[in-house]
Amino acid sequence: FARWTVKAHGHEVRTFRRELRDTFRRIEAQPMYNLANDLALSMLGDIVQGNYSPVARINAMLAIGELVVAEPARSTEKAVPLARALPLMLQVYGDANQMDGLRLAAAIGILRHVTLGIADAQVRDVQVLPVMLNVAKSDEIPPGRSADGHAWFRVLALDTLAALAVAGQQGEVANALKDVAGDPECPLWVRCATARCLGQLDYSDPPGMD
Repeated sequence: FARWTVKAHGHEVRTFRRELRDTFRRIEAQPMYNLANDLALSMLGDIVQGNYSPVARINAMLAIGELVVAEPARSTEKAVPLARALPLMLQVYGDANQMDGLRLAAAIGILRHVTLGIADAQVRDVQVLPVMLNVAKSDEIPPGRSADGHAWFRVLALDTLAALAVAGQQGEVANALKDVAGDPECPLWVRCATARCLGQLDYSDPPGMD
């Protein structure tokens, strides 16, 4: 991991991240896999939060989002994401003082966890869903971010909500997204992503909805 932080190696860090995944795929014993996860999460977390180059920190965050409990036995099986990695991604994603590149890498990791499945419903519904809904609804562009960049963040949040497929206990998610889709001031590609998201929610009789 030390080579990830050397500025002269900046153009190679993406390759280092791919090599890390290949290393995990070659581990056969589960106790060794667990130990490798502990080491990787600790070291990568230090890089993410340390005084290192953006390239090192962003790739470290992307690598954290790729950590899994074990390699799938078959290519048709879904991997199980490493739940212990999610809190750091949520922390960075919600930190307005972090650079957007790092927050974007965290968003990609969160989307991957949601797509593969978050086992803890409390984490999914209380920690992940409200954060993503707030970003999806937000039309206020943060300082230093372009309009297109903010739209990209909103679309990623909408993709995550679509993967969660939760309309809300009182239909609050679907109702909020309905307003975004119908807002003529909202960028068209955000409205299209919102409509796509609305089509993937679970509408199994949520109260408070027409």
